[in-house]
Amino acid sequence: MVFGIFGSKVERLKKAVRQRYGQHEPRKDAMIRLLQMGDLEAYRAVLSRFTVNCDSPHWDEKEKSWLAGRLLERTGDAALLQALDELLMTGERLNQALSVAQRLMGRDQFNAQVQAAFEKRLGDHRAVDACVELIAAMGEIGGDTARRGGLAAVRDHTDEVILAGLAILEKAEGEGVAEALYNVAFDPLQMPRVVRRAGQVIATLELVDPEGRNELTEALAEDFELQGGRLVART
Repeated sequence: MVFGIFGSKVERLKKAVRQRYGQHEPRKDAMIRLLQMGDLEAYRAVLSRFTVNCDSPHWDEKEKSWLAGRLLERTGDAALLQALDELLMTGERLNQALSVAQRLMGRDQFNAQVQAAFEKRLGDHRAVDACVELIAAMGEIGGDTARRGGLAAVRDHTDEVILAGLAILEKAEGEGVAEALYNVAFDPLQMPRVVRRAGQVIATLELVDPEGRNELTEALAEDFELQGGRLVART
């Protein structure tokens, strides 16, 4: 690696890739040069393009789509897979990286990586957006992975993460789902929008309260009622 007074070549190209303003050609040129290098440091730098939005939505989308296409041509590149792993563990705005990783990794590897990243980042207030994106990815995986991810998410303390978990549990079934949903709906410390959303999921799934509560909270009373041990929407 060649170093100069302005830092390494990769560092300078990374700065160009992440430039939010100006023409798109310098960003694309920097991406091309990093892809030509093709080592771990270069992949880390070029993948950082996914984590920033430039001032032109048109070019932002085109550049990210172009980059995704070039990365998908590199099946079996160990350095690229490692850089993707690292980004999922530490980065923000993960949707494009998740899409690329899903297509480059085997199903089992991708599922395991998403779960590991989610478990690592859950509870970090600096990673709320990343957690929401990882939860959505777990929902797409489905099955027990989605259920366990949803159950973990609704125990978080951030509204956005809890709401993402509720969206997954709305399509889930199995052990712990009813208990978790009712705990959110009757939690006096939850925000009203979270409580109401939990109530909607419970009503949709027609779940019986495992604890048999017989009094509604103020946040639930306007839109729901208790019938036969379960929460139902008022008509």
